[in-house]
Amino acid sequence: MTRLRRLVVVPLPLVLLLDLVAWADPLVLLAMVLGTAFHVDAELTIGAWVGRPQRRPLARGWYAAGLVLAAALGTVLALDGMWSATLTWGLVLLTGVGAWRQRGPADRLLVGLTVLLAVGQPVGLWYEGIGPLLMLASLTACTVSLAIGALVRTQEEGVAAAAELMRTQERARMAADLHDLVAHEVTGIVVLAQAAGAVSSDPRSAEALARIERSAHEALSEIRALVAQSGEAPASAPGAGLAALHDVAERFATTTDARVDVEIDLPGSAEAPGAAGAVLQRALTESLTNVHRHARPTVVLVRLDRTMDPEGIRLLVRNDGVAAGGVGAGNGSGLARVRHRAELLGGSLRAGAAPGGAWETELILPREGP
Repeated sequence: MTRLRRLVVVPLPLVLLLDLVAWADPLVLLAMVLGTAFHVDAELTIGAWVGRPQRRPLARGWYAAGLVLAAALGTVLALDGMWSATLTWGLVLLTGVGAWRQRGPADRLLVGLTVLLAVGQPVGLWYEGIGPLLMLASLTACTVSLAIGALVRTQEEGVAAAAELMRTQERARMAADLHDLVAHEVTGIVVLAQAAGAVSSDPRSAEALARIERSAHEALSEIRALVAQSGEAPASAPGAGLAALHDVAERFATTTDARVDVEIDLPGSAEAPGAAGAVLQRALTESLTNVHRHARPTVVLVRLDRTMDPEGIRLLVRNDGVAAGGVGAGNGSGLARVRHRAELLGGSLRAGAAPGGAWETELILPREGP
């Protein structure tokens, strides 16, 4: 970056001096001002605009406006048999910066126009013999500037690709460890619970073992969904559909005196995507667990439907009791983890008081991935 800034700043006094010595005309002075502005534009681009997508439209607008002014002023200078080294060098710099930050056909068109303007600037000196030489020098400078800009962009893209590859490999390694180690232990819990339930004569113990078995199956489903999200397994995950959400709500209903209303309105789809389904199931489980721990409701509403703004899936859990804290509050961090997983999918999670003294948790996930 420092070398690029030197490439921008160091030649500026030289080209300014060349224009002052060669010409004594107000038009050339105006061209010097515009060329200096191009130098400043290139410096700002190197320092701030590149890598900030929200500023690209502004940068592109300044770039296009500068080309229009350069074309008009260059034409006037050529008709009067003059040429500005400062303006030409500014265009050469913009060529490299444009090659660096170009992101599509529109940017490539601007770069091509910049090259044409830079090469055409000395055309007014054509009949004095030096014009063709200056045009050739401008073309060579633009070629070098294009090559440098393309090289820097390629290097940055390579660094970004390498970083993304490292992140992907780390996620894959963690997913493999999760699948090979944790899933193996949870499977052992399922087997032990099934074996103990088969020989147990106490109904209460049998019911407790059955709950342990169901919880272990849910944990396995979430592990498989997480592994699938990392790309290490198929995207489908058992227990991530609507039936699993019904099961969670029904099990909660057996542990409370409150009325549990379940409303599901998802036209055209009976299943949620694997990763989204796992987050929905975990959010419902954590929300109902918090209701059980912190509230004494008379009515609990579980609603799953579509949202239009943003378009996606919404899970709403509302109770008329009194709850404690929002996301991440209290000693537990279950909802905080759910919120983190929702944000990874491009969604959001909100928990807090609702009108009428109720407490509600709202999870919104995009229709597809983030």
